[in-house]
Amino acid sequence: MENVGLLYLKTGGGHLSAAKALEAQMAEDKSLGAEPILIDPIRNNQFLKNILEGGYGKLSTNFKYLWPALYNIQKSEDMILFVHKLMQMVLTDVIAEDIITHRIERLVIFHFLLIKPVEAALKKTGLNIPVVTVILDPFTAPPIWYTGNRFPIYCFSDQVALDIMKKEDPGKKVDLYPIIVDQKFNNQPKKERLREIIKENGFDPSKRRVLIMSGGEGGSRKSYALLQYLVKIQHLYEILFVCGK
Repeated sequence: MENVGLLYLKTGGGHLSAAKALEAQMAEDKSLGAEPILIDPIRNNQFLKNILEGGYGKLSTNFKYLWPALYNIQKSEDMILFVHKLMQMVLTDVIAEDIITHRIERLVIFHFLLIKPVEAALKKTGLNIPVVTVILDPFTAPPIWYTGNRFPIYCFSDQVALDIMKKEDPGKKVDLYPIIVDQKFNNQPKKERLREIIKENGFDPSKRRVLIMSGGEGGSRKSYALLQYLVKIQHLYEILFVCGK
């Protein structure tokens, strides 16, 4: 069995859920010959956890008007290089230790802040193991995912692939795959079961429903405005609102 390290940070639910979905698939399909190992490099660093997990969430929730500025910082090449360098200084040793401790033979990166630390960790350990980056932004992705990223990249949309090849390197290896989701979403329930699910969640199967899906970071203002509008005419619809955490 090949030990495969799945590296993530919990700055948003998507990074961990994608890693866990891949872990479940690899664990179930023994023909892959892979032993998945989930690795959170900041699990023992409370200071970083407070900043990247707690602080990041509070900023996007409580200081909504600063969110566009924070997001646009990720488009500045100088800022990208600074952030990558900072994370490399903090996490290189931790990731190098994880690679050795778990005898990792292959790595999958699920967060852009781990790209340079992984590169530095491999150089430090002298190991030459395959590494890929999975870009989780589904339609567009900030350049911090791919600027200076020497590893092969997996993404979920033509637009992201084109942006990478246009802005980074026309010869860059970019593989296009469907978005990673838990297998439970692969099969549509039968009509009878669907009605039961609707009832179990407090809705009326006889009514029409509007589904709003919005990430927790950055989309809350527009989503809230849309929700307010729909509430005014909610006698026509029932509203399902999915917004991550």
